[in-house]
Amino acid sequence: MDKKTLLFLFTIFMFAGMCFAGSVPSIILIKSDNSSIEYALSTVRKIVFDEEDAENLSGMRVQFNNSNSDVTSVDTILFQTGTVEIPEIMGEKCNVYVYPNPVSEFLIIEGAAELSEIKICDLNGKVLKTKIVDGKTTKITVSDLSQGLYLMQIGKQVIKFRMK
Repeated sequence: MDKKTLLFLFTIFMFAGMCFAGSVPSIILIKSDNSSIEYALSTVRKIVFDEEDAENLSGMRVQFNNSNSDVTSVDTILFQTGTVEIPEIMGEKCNVYVYPNPVSEFLIIEGAAELSEIKICDLNGKVLKTKIVDGKTTKITVSDLSQGLYLMQIGKQVIKFRMK
């Protein structure tokens, strides 16, 4: 995503969070080791997608205001404006499996809730494919996508994958 898109998203989430009494908008980072960290959204300076680290699939990092340290190896970023409990989100994270990654022809999704919508987007946020989950296992043809990084959204979860 470019800087303008991320700034727009932060502005929307900040405004939406102000509409909830006593609620502070936050960002939940789920790292590659499945650990999670929650921060107030107002402390986030920017989210960076490092294309040069695409081979390791750990190219997302979050930079914070007034801090020299970044959070790296981020697999999933969740924005929270309401009162959703973190264990509910983590339960969803642990139940959805996407493979193979990197992929060349088909992505297999297991554990997504039936009738959930799956969206595949480029890093600019443009939706390239959509599919409705129709069973325990869903298969999506991605052989028509060019080589590079993509984001898949399933409910509140965003998963990064790479086309070889």
